[in-house]
Amino acid sequence: MTKYREILRLRSLGLVVSRVFRKNSLFQHQILG
Repeated sequence: MTKYREILRLRSLGLVVSRVFRKNSLFQHQILG
């Protein structure tokens, strides 16, 4: 069960990172454009 929990944590972390990355790209587009 601990492994499963770790996988879930990693997946949620990846989602957060991707979301932040998307926001950063949007900010860059606004600054450039």
